[in-house]
Amino acid sequence: MTIPFGLQDLKDLFFDVGVSLLDTQDLVYYKKEFTIQYVKTGGNMLLIPDAEFKSVTDISIKFLKSHGIRGLALDLDNTLSKYSESIPSCEVCAWLSGLRSHGISTVVVSNSHKPERVGKACAALGVEYHIKSNKPSRKGFRWAVMTMGLKPHEVAAVGDQIFTDVLGAKRAGCKAIIVYPRGMDENFLFKLRRIVELPFIRRARYTKDGQNHK
Repeated sequence: MTIPFGLQDLKDLFFDVGVSLLDTQDLVYYKKEFTIQYVKTGGNMLLIPDAEFKSVTDISIKFLKSHGIRGLALDLDNTLSKYSESIPSCEVCAWLSGLRSHGISTVVVSNSHKPERVGKACAALGVEYHIKSNKPSRKGFRWAVMTMGLKPHEVAAVGDQIFTDVLGAKRAGCKAIIVYPRGMDENFLFKLRRIVELPFIRRARYTKDGQNHK
């Protein structure tokens, strides 16, 4: 399946939004022509999330364990916290604590270049973190797998972006869960980005409530 939207156009759009999308190697990794194509690796479409949820706190322990997920590689900005927040909400902190109490490992994999901001947030969450991950590069997710002592298929990335979080996770052999950006109503650009991502999100196997699309 092909979507008639230029790769360079998408890259320019996401840089305008302030989000790093694809580096030169990633562009070559796909194709040189100006189209987005579903690229298959081992039968898995790299831009299709395994599940979608409205918020990270909607992801239940039951859902994770029923799908063999033992660890989460979490995005920070607009996933665990709004960009305007210095630390995540009490709701998110409680959700993470509940996961760990049931044996689910958690780390943060962020593209942020602000170590003080990420360090402060992750200290409040009680998690290890990897910054400057350059998602969709695989390096942050490989670090997450190694740090949690798990196998790639036992780890799911959780983030709000198809072209960084989902793509990077799939390239690293991990599962991927997409969530709606925290503070989405506060930023029109989030809504614009989500329009571009919708064709991929709608093909997620599991819906916002964790039920099978099929």
